[in-house]
Order: sequence, then structure tokens, then C-alpha cells
Amino acid sequence: MARQNSLHNRHMIKFVCLFHCIALVYTAFSLTGCTNGNGQGAKTIVTQYALVKEGAVELDLAYDLAASTSWVQTFPAASPEYLYFFHRGLNTASVYDLDDYKKIAELRWQLEGPNAVGPSVRSGYIASWDTIFLYSFSAKRLYLYDSSLNLKRKYIAESEHFDAGQGNYLRVSTQMPLQLISESLIFSTEKSYWNDFSSAYAAKTLNLVTSQWGDKYPMPQIYRQGWYEHFHTRSAIAINYKTNEQIVSYAASDNLQVSSKNHTKEYKAASGKMKISPIRTKRPTKFSIGDFEQYYAHIAATGWYAGIFYNPWKNLYYRFGYYPVKGEYKDSRQIFSYPFVIVLNHNFEILCEKALDGDDYLIDNLFVDQRGLHIFNKRKYEENEDKLTYDTFVLKEGQ
Repeated sequence: MARQNSLHNRHMIKFVCLFHCIALVYTAFSLTGCTNGNGQGAKTIVTQYALVKEGAVELDLAYDLAASTSWVQTFPAASPEYLYFFHRGLNTASVYDLDDYKKIAELRWQLEGPNAVGPSVRSGYIASWDTIFLYSFSAKRLYLYDSSLNLKRKYIAESEHFDAGQGNYLRVSTQMPLQLISESLIFSTEKSYWNDFSSAYAAKTLNLVTSQWGDKYPMPQIYRQGWYEHFHTRSAIAINYKTNEQIVSYAASDNLQVSSKNHTKEYKAASGKMKISPIRTKRPTKFSIGDFEQYYAHIAATGWYAGIFYNPWKNLYYRFGYYPVKGEYKDSRQIFSYPFVIVLNHNFEILCEKALDGDDYLIDNLFVDQRGLHIFNKRKYEENEDKLTYDTFVLKEGQ
């Protein structure tokens, strides 16, 4: 009997050990996927994904044009067919077909005359061939043109101000694109020396019919937990036209804010390498232009999130940002040194994260289409200035 009990106990021990081993293996396997969650708890994506470089796209470039840009956009927004590339400082845009990437049009604005636009235009929004907006930050004007480049209307950017000791600035670029909802254009903003974030909004809206300005997207709770400045107050907006959801990425927040007609939710879409924190616990009593160098140093040390893009063909989101700077801070250009991208599915679950080489890639010059994500390669342009070369990144399963 004693021998039988001994054998029974040994079998039980082996069974328990085997059970624990299986549990550990299952747990390890489950944790190899990227995780993401909202306020109700994290979700795990077990399948492995990776963003992989797969080929490149080359766009023809006219001999008198250059690659410098702050505005790359596909249009029409709900069902893109064309790529629009605005050549900064040259008042010229090149338009390409998304099917074969052939150049199909070149738009050149006049510098003088009744249809002229100033040389300070850097960005804008194209809704259709016959509805093109150009935005001048320095002139604080928005210009509306038709397909013949006739000036149809001017709007005054009344929301541009620096008064009462604080600034609220419109920001428009590839990473902070203009969006059009119904009859209103939506501008991302950047705050400077802001007094009360509890009443702050991420965006300004311009009603194109009435010319009235408004506010949109209350800034999240994180901005009430300290004092943020400059790049950390930026926001970027994407629109999913399939679900009519508006997605806002805040520079200092790990979460994405997703708004629809009936609700607003937050989804965690964070990189584990970020160290974002407020520069101060509260707003300083005095302001100096010289403080900006301190703000840049803080942003470099903590990192920041940039744009958010939706790919309607793949039903994916791409969230961009810049990792904290490695080593000693030297100048403000370093805050753009270490770009990265997070890929999320339609449920805002993280599928993968990829670091990008800041010496090769410029994330303020990119676009998405049916083939994937295309990011401008600076080195390849230096080798051949007759082409705009974009490396193509696609999501691969089982990597």
C-alpha cells in the first residue's frame, strides 16, 4: 500500500509540473503579441505582425521643382484616386494617379495679379479638382481656388492670436493635415504659454459658408495633470469615412481620442519607449522667448507623438511619433531624430511598432494607398533628384 501511495504521489507531482509548464508556455506565447487596451482593460493580439519594407514608388519630378514640402495628400478624401504634392516655396503642386503613379497635372499659382497667392503658402487642403484651399501661416489667410486656379474667396484666420499672455496657433502639415467635415474645415492647433487646459480645445473649425470660427475636441485629462508647452500641445486628426469616426492623436498622450456622432472614447496606442511628462507642474508666472530652448530640450528628452493616418484599403491606422533623443541634447533639430510608427487595426489594437531611420526617412512626407504606407527616402533623393522616391511598407503576418 505504501508503494502504491508513493507511486500515486509521484504521478501527481509529474502531472502538476506538466500542468504548470503548459501554463507557462501558453502565457509566454500569448505575451509575444502586441497589446493594447482601453479603460476596460487590455487586449492581446497573439498573431505576430511586422511592418516590412517591400519595394518603392518613384514619382517623376520636373527639372525646376524640388522635394521640399509640408503638404502631401491623397484625394478625394473618402475614396482617394490621386496624390497631391505641394512644392513648398514654389507655389506649385504636382498631381499623380494612385493606380500607376504617373504624373497627370502640374498646378502653378501666380505670384502677381488678381489670382496671386503669397510666397509664404506652405500647406492647405484639396477636396476636389475644383476646390483647393491654400493656407498662409504668416499672412493668416486661407485662399480658395477652382480648377483653373482662379481665386474664389479669402478667409481671415481670426483664430491666430497671441494675446492675454497665451498663444493658440493653427498648424497645417502632412502630419497635422486639414480635414473637411460637412461645411467646416478643421485645423489642428499648438498652444503656447497656455493658462488653463481644462477649457482648451485641440482644434479650430472654420465654417466655409458663414466664415465663423469655433472650437472642437476638448483636450484630454492628461493636460490637466501638469503644464505642457509647445510641441507637446499639438494634435493631429484623421477621419474614417467608413465609420464616420474622427481620431485625434495628442502629442503628449498615449491614448487616441475617437469621436463619433454618439460617443467619444479613448484607446491606448502607446509606445513603451516614450517618457512623456509635463515640463512643469503649473504655468510659470513669467514668460521669456529664451525659455523655448528649455522646452525643446524637454521634448527631446521625453519624446512626442505626431500624426495619425487611416488606410481605408487595409482598414489600418498608422500613428507616428519621435522617440526620446539618445545622448546629450544639442539643438532643437534633434526632436525629429528618431521617428517611429505604430500600426493599429480597426479596433485600435496595436499590431506592431517600427523604428524608422531618421537619416533616411522624412515622416512629414508620406502617403498611404492600396499598396501600403509610403515614406519619402531622403538618401535616394540625394542620389537622384529627378525622382521622388518613397519606400513602401506593408504589414506582414507571422513575422
